[in-house]
Amino acid sequence: MLVQLAVLVYAVTAVAVGDRLARRRERRERIPGGLASGRGSSDFDRRELRRGTEVELEHTVGGGRGSRAIAREIAMDHLAEDPMYYRKLRKAGL
Repeated sequence: MLVQLAVLVYAVTAVAVGDRLARRRERRERIPGGLASGRGSSDFDRRELRRGTEVELEHTVGGGRGSRAIAREIAMDHLAEDPMYYRKLRKAGL
């Protein structure tokens, strides 16, 4: 019985910690949802993400730090859909 109680406590704790981490990651997102939701920048090719952020900065207001975060998030969504998205854009001359 003591083992069952320990397993139950462990399971409840694991769920609570997982929920807390998910909420923390969601708070960092500037645009809720999207294909890259729940993924970090390390999940993408660094060069493509940098290139994509620069492209998307053209579409954000101000170009400040908040705009850079939004541009990065948009780039991550595009790269989640197609890892070659910005390479294809550049090749097409867009």
